[in-house]
Amino acid sequence: MKNNLSQVQSSDVSISLENIRLFFFKSWKLIIFSGFIGFTASLIYLSKIPISYEATAKVQIAKINRNGSSIFPTENFEDASVLIDRVFLFNDYTPHELVSCNLSLSREQSLFDVATIKKSTTSDSILELKVRMNTQEQAVDCIKILFEKIQLIQTVSLDPYLVELISMREKYTARMTVLENKYYASSLNEAVGREVTFLSDQLLAINKSIFAMKTGIVKLIGPIRVSDHPYKKSQKNKILWFGFIVGCLLASALILIFNIFLVGPLKTIFKKIK
Repeated sequence: MKNNLSQVQSSDVSISLENIRLFFFKSWKLIIFSGFIGFTASLIYLSKIPISYEATAKVQIAKINRNGSSIFPTENFEDASVLIDRVFLFNDYTPHELVSCNLSLSREQSLFDVATIKKSTTSDSILELKVRMNTQEQAVDCIKILFEKIQLIQTVSLDPYLVELISMREKYTARMTVLENKYYASSLNEAVGREVTFLSDQLLAINKSIFAMKTGIVKLIGPIRVSDHPYKKSQKNKILWFGFIVGCLLASALILIFNIFLVGPLKTIFKKIK
């Protein structure tokens, strides 16, 4: 009994595979024809896409050292996602900047209408910028404007912290001058000595934080890169192959569905009638 079942199952598999083979053998012309329809649709799509050049750049966001333990910046001033959201909300552009990035002067627009910004997959402190414009020069100019806006947004946020640190340094320095005179006049005053030591440590930490803040500013990592060929041309082969394959797959699926849900049941009905 088991052998009979296995034979039936194997014959079913072979029959189904044979049906699939016959299906593609009978329908290959229609499938290829549909592929060429998809290919033609891709050509029409490419003809509608304006010629554009793509410029890319990588930006390191501002880094600081909050505890003053080192002169080197150790952490991001703000999360990259928060910075991207803040750039999204920024809409203070000059007429020249709007024209340079193909944005309308008559309505409020953002650089995000023509550009993309995302976090790098390699580092949380790096943003990847991408802009497409009609010419290479315009693409480079627009991505420079985008970088300058990111730089402005973070500089404005960092300035109050820097001003506060400089103010604290001036206050501690003035206090140190007074205490040192007292300390040298009376070396037996241990309380003054401890305060001088404390202020010295604080001034060292403040100076490290200021130095780290000034060296960890927003900056470009490497040069701005712009495509040698128009974006449409560089993606042409991919788009054409995509259209051809989608056309073939769509035709195969439709023919298969047609055979399963329409032709098959009709054949069964005709057999019963006969």
